[in-house]
Amino acid sequence: MEDRSFWILIAGLIVTGTIIQLSVPLNHDIAWVLHSSKMMVDGAEFGKDIIEPNPPLIWYMSMPVIILADLTGLSSTTVFRIVTALFATGSMVACYTILNRTSLASRKHFVQTVVFLLALFLFPLAWRDFGQREYFSLIAILPYAFMTVARLEGSKPRFLKSIFTGVIAGIGIAFKPYMMLIPICIFCYSFFKERAKILLWAEYYGMALSAIAYFLIIFLYSPAYISDVVPIVMKFYWGFNVTVWDVLYAYSHLIAALGFWALLMAVNSIKMTMFQVIILIVTGGFLFSLMAQLKGYTYHAFPAIVTALILIGSSFFILKSSFLYKGIRPQFSKACFILIFVALLFGELKNSVEWTLNSVRKDEMLQTTHREIADEVDRLAVGGTFTSFTTHPFPNFPTALNVDAKWVGRSNSHMAIPAIVKSMEQGIEIDKDVENFTFEQVLNVMQNFKPEVVMVDRRKFRHAIFESEFDFIDYYSQNSEFEKLWASYQKISSLNGIDFYKHITDTEKNCN
Repeated sequence: MEDRSFWILIAGLIVTGTIIQLSVPLNHDIAWVLHSSKMMVDGAEFGKDIIEPNPPLIWYMSMPVIILADLTGLSSTTVFRIVTALFATGSMVACYTILNRTSLASRKHFVQTVVFLLALFLFPLAWRDFGQREYFSLIAILPYAFMTVARLEGSKPRFLKSIFTGVIAGIGIAFKPYMMLIPICIFCYSFFKERAKILLWAEYYGMALSAIAYFLIIFLYSPAYISDVVPIVMKFYWGFNVTVWDVLYAYSHLIAALGFWALLMAVNSIKMTMFQVIILIVTGGFLFSLMAQLKGYTYHAFPAIVTALILIGSSFFILKSSFLYKGIRPQFSKACFILIFVALLFGELKNSVEWTLNSVRKDEMLQTTHREIADEVDRLAVGGTFTSFTTHPFPNFPTALNVDAKWVGRSNSHMAIPAIVKSMEQGIEIDKDVENFTFEQVLNVMQNFKPEVVMVDRRKFRHAIFESEFDFIDYYSQNSEFEKLWASYQKISSLNGIDFYKHITDTEKNCN
């Protein structure tokens, strides 16, 4: 492929993916981050005014997006998507430049194939994972990983470029500390190959700078997150967990693809290239992060799927002439590599296309639900305030970014409820600190803000509590103060299992 045609293709993927993202409802997790980042720009403190189990890095990284949105007059949603697209594009260009300084550049079209796969998954096939923390981790870590390949082959990148690459990789790792396994394993492998020489590699000093800066920011600006939030979160966050077997089952296609790849490599006695060793380490690190979190969310698996495809694809493009055996076995093995690659790629393509169609078509459930809920909130709240009782960020978000009414609350959902429900179902005594935290959170909102509208999630299948018959109102009404406050609310309507309650004043009651 000529360079000009290649970059036209890449530009087409970038534009297509960006248009898709600008056309669909914003992911609920990202919407919550943008909303609460706006709160921080306005003076809120993470850990006090914003209660969140995840570390605050993504909130600090999102604050410039909010400021830029205010300066340009664009919505934070639009600015976020454009900035994310620019970061992803910059990462791809960096990967292309670095890989072209390795021995891989001599293999026809290989570097272009890697960048094509990245463009495909970072844009058109990113679907709802676009802009998630794992998404950013992937684009931040890959340039560092590829720079390691270049160094192990004798390349000597410039000092400032190495420092910058390390700083960015450090940020990517800090989004999810589980990913620390990636630089640790790459460091150990590099030390095995190069010994003490790697102590002069500036990337690791860049990572150290990121880590030091991040800890200082938390210590100075979000101390309550460490002292108050983390201890209570550790007591209830297990309520969102599933079993290891559930995660393995959900991503059995990924595990199977890697297993078959490893078997083919072993049967044919194929020695992995330096590139494959590093990308295998990266894939393993992302898999570890997926398994360690015990949630099985698609965005947790996103980077592992992308790097696994690069790894499997490289076995055909790089090693197509390196089989030890002649005759039918090489042809059969090549076909198997292609089959594994295509099967994994097709699965992700299917998910992305289905989600995109359901999101873009205005008559489909996802788009309709978001629009109808936003309209109902605006109709009932009339520019006032609203909140919801739910175990999931939706319907709070992205509704809060699409209505005139103001969302009130310190967290994106009632986070402790899944642990409480599971404790009830398993006959385990509910942790008193968790129960006190739960009532304190709901009373904080109801007493301090008296929201005009409260949405109550009564869908048959709810996040983390699944098909439980748990009822928020019945549970919270055990508290006399809540019961007194809730007496002022009246159910008005219901949409797709979401009940809408409106605050009714004494005057309105008398009129009725």
